[in-house]
Amino acid sequence: MDKTLAILTTDASGKIADVQTKVTIYVPNIVEGKDIKVLAYANITGTWAPVQILGINYQAKTIDVLLNGSSTVCVIYK
Repeated sequence: MDKTLAILTTDASGKIADVQTKVTIYVPNIVEGKDIKVLAYANITGTWAPVQILGINYQAKTIDVLLNGSSTVCVIYK
């Protein structure tokens, strides 16, 4: 789990939404039993930070997270 994914959340008028939005990320190589973290690079602030994981569905291979605005996301595990 080392690739990144660019995500852009917008409001109804097409402007970047700087509010928390629930996003479901498909992770084809997700591994159950690992300590999974999601990091996001916020394009607005120029910093990487962990994001809140709302849930993990190992059968569907998805992770639900909260993201703000325009971000690059990386799922990692150890």
